[in-house]
Amino acid sequence: MWHGPRGSRTEEKKAYELGQDLSKLSVGELAELVETLKAEIARVEAARAAKQSSLSAADARLQALTNLANSLSLGKSDLSVNSLLGALR
Repeated sequence: MWHGPRGSRTEEKKAYELGQDLSKLSVGELAELVETLKAEIARVEAARAAKQSSLSAADARLQALTNLANSLSLGKSDLSVNSLLGALR
C-alpha cells in the first residue's frame, strides 16, 4: 500500500485472475467483480463479432472472385487481380 501526500492512502486494485480464491473478497468486492466481468464479457463478444464480420466479408469477396473466375473459365490458381482484369478485356 502506498501512502500519498498528506497521509492519504491509495490502494492499488489487483487484477482478477481466473480461478482465484474468492473467499477473501467482501460482498461489495464480489458485486464489483461481477460487474467488471460482465463488462469484459461484453468487450470480448464485441471483438469476436467484429472479427466474425470481417471474416464473413472476406469470405464473401473470395466467393465473388471465385464465381467471377468460374464464369470466365479461369482456374483457381488464376484468381489474381491482373488475371481477372485480363480476362475481362
